[in-house]
Amino acid sequence: AGVAVVDVRVLGDDNAASSTVQAFTHPPTTRGVLAAIFSLTPTRTATNPEGHELQLGLPVEVDDITTDELVQRFKSVDAEGREALRAFLRDPVNLDTGRIPAELIPHLQALPIYPVYGNGDGSGGSGGNGGNSGSGGDSVSYHTLREQHWLPPESYDTALLDESFVRVTNGRDVQLLEALGVTRMQPATLYLEHVLPRLTVGGAAGAGGRGGSSS
Repeated sequence: AGVAVVDVRVLGDDNAASSTVQAFTHPPTTRGVLAAIFSLTPTRTATNPEGHELQLGLPVEVDDITTDELVQRFKSVDAEGREALRAFLRDPVNLDTGRIPAELIPHLQALPIYPVYGNGDGSGGSGGNGGNSGSGGDSVSYHTLREQHWLPPESYDTALLDESFVRVTNGRDVQLLEALGVTRMQPATLYLEHVLPRLTVGGAAGAGGRGGSSS
């Protein structure tokens, strides 16, 4: 539905109305945007097994929200929107202390806003880990970081990289990913664990089962 700016000061001294509005509005910060995203995501609890009620604010039991639910919420968000959201969330200006608080890391890891290498077929990787945006040859897969991902080695052939490697375009992306637990793979590990298995009998099929490309 887009983004609206609400000025709660117009409510004056009506504390009841102000509290109601503030329950559904959030400040334009990393924490506020995450609260807005997760407040609209149904959370299953023992008394609410179908997740019909909405969980408001942070902290949210983020582990109770499935990846499929988050991917579905982002289904209509194109690549430009995901890139803009990631840029906003990582900007130190939008963080209370200029750094990502530990309690927000699981929420950031759960968002399908991280572009990955691979065939870009939109499958989103194993278990519906993400989604795709774009069309034709421009299609890019986006993953959550709930499963293990890596930064590629400094010097590499992109044809060797599968969907477990995150694409980066600038230093701030690297800083964000490292803060979220994504480490840079060494060249030797890349060849031993991702390249050589494809050269063995059945290796290509095994790599494909992990979300890799056998081409």
